[in-house]
Amino acid sequence: MQSETTTSITAVKQDVRLREWAEQLEAQQASGLTVPQWCAENGIKTKSFYYRLRKVREQYIRSAQAVVPLTIPPQQSSDNYQNGAPEFFIAAGICY
Repeated sequence: MQSETTTSITAVKQDVRLREWAEQLEAQQASGLTVPQWCAENGIKTKSFYYRLRKVREQYIRSAQAVVPLTIPPQQSSDNYQNGAPEFFIAAGICY
């Protein structure tokens, strides 16, 4: 049982760390500074910044919804077609 608790605590810690890193990435983008400039002002090594960026991206990819194949019924109304091709709307997330 203690192993499950330790695993849960580790997962929570990792989630908190990734959220903090994502906030830092957003702060850098909003600052208008280059990555090296922002890192120097915030006491973060540039190499660490890019490591964090990679980890946040990896987490985003893991948590993103899987690609689901679509089956289009043969009789669609013309409202769903533009220039003879089906029209799809796909929600997009934020990725750094």
